[in-house]
Amino acid sequence: MFSLTKRKPVTRVMALADISSDGINLALVRSELGTSHPDIVWSHFEAFPRGHLERGNEQRLQSSVRNGIVTLEMDGMRFLLQNFPDLHPEVFKVIVSAPLSETVARSLKFSGRIPVDITTDLMDEIHYSPLMNEIPLPTSFDNKLNTKTKAGSLVPMGQNLYQLISILPASIYNELISAHDRFLPSTEFSVEPRMGNYLNIISNLPHSTDHVCLIDLTGSATELCVVSNGEIRNLSHTPHGTDSIIAKLAESLGLPESEAEHLFRDNDVDGRSSLSETKNAILGDVFDNYEADLTKLLKENDLDELPTTIFLHSEEGAQRFLRDRLFALDLWKERPTIHPITPRLFGHELTADTPLLVASLLFHKKGR
Repeated sequence: MFSLTKRKPVTRVMALADISSDGINLALVRSELGTSHPDIVWSHFEAFPRGHLERGNEQRLQSSVRNGIVTLEMDGMRFLLQNFPDLHPEVFKVIVSAPLSETVARSLKFSGRIPVDITTDLMDEIHYSPLMNEIPLPTSFDNKLNTKTKAGSLVPMGQNLYQLISILPASIYNELISAHDRFLPSTEFSVEPRMGNYLNIISNLPHSTDHVCLIDLTGSATELCVVSNGEIRNLSHTPHGTDSIIAKLAESLGLPESEAEHLFRDNDVDGRSSLSETKNAILGDVFDNYEADLTKLLKENDLDELPTTIFLHSEEGAQRFLRDRLFALDLWKERPTIHPITPRLFGHELTADTPLLVASLLFHKKGR
C-alpha cells in the first residue's frame, strides 16, 4: 500500500534573525529527525549603537538591520553551501520584541473543536485553513501609519488557541521582505514575537500552569503577558528597560555608565555596599521608579488576582534585579514562584543566548 501522508524531511535548516535592543543575532539552525536537539551550525551578532531603537533613529536602525542580513546572505549562506551543499533553509524566521514591535493576540475559536492535545500537525492544519482568513484582526490595528502587520505561528494555551501578530515599522518589514525575496525566495517567511516563542516553550514545562505571568526585561523595554485560565488577558509593554535604568543611575550618581552598570548587575554586591548612605538612597529611588512602572504594567488587566507563577527572562546580569523588584511589589496575596527562562531551564546548552535557543528548540520540535 502507498501512503499519501507527506513525509517530513530528515534534515531541515532554519535561517534566523533575532532583532533585539542591542543588535541583531543571526544563525543557521540544522535539525535532524530522530536527534534530541538541533545544531546551531553558524551564527553572527551585529551590534547596534545604543539608542538605535529610539524614535527618530529609524534610518540608522534600518541600515544596521540591512548590514546584519547581508552578513547572513554573504557569510552564512556561503558556509551552508560549503559544508552542507544539499541543504537549503526552509524557514526564514525573524524574532522581534518591544519597543521595535507591538504584539497583539488574536483568539481563534473553532466552535469548541480544539482538543486538549493540540499537536504541531493540527496547528499547521489550522494555520493554513481557510477559516483563518475569516477571523477579523483586532481593532487596535486601526489607524497605524507607517507600520506593517505580520501574523505569526499559533500558540496553544490550555484548550485555547492564539495567533500572535506583530506590528512593526514598515521600513524594517520591507527590509526583511527584500532580503527574503533576494536570497531566500523559496523559504517560508515568518515574523514571530519573542513573547510568543516563550509562551510556546514554557507551555510544555512541568511547572507551567494555565495561570502565568511572563515578563521579558531587555535593554529598551519591559514586556508582559498575563495568562489566566488559559486565556491571554494582557499583552503589553513599557519602554523602560535596563539601558534607561543604567543611564539614570549614571546621571544621578555622577558616574560613568560603565560603573553604573556594575551596580546594576547581579554579581556586584560589594559595589553597592561601598556606596555612601546618600548614594544608596539615590540608587533606591531609581529602582523605586522602575517598580512603579512595573506595578502599572501588571495592573493593566481586569483580574482580581495576578497569577503567582512567574516566568521571567532578562538580559545577562539583570535577573536578580528583576526578581527583587517583583518580590518587593505588594500585588500578590501569597509569595509568587519565579522561574528564570535560561538555557538551564530546558536542559540544553547549545548557546547562552536564550531567544536563539528557544527558537531553535521550537524549530526542532516541529520537525519531529
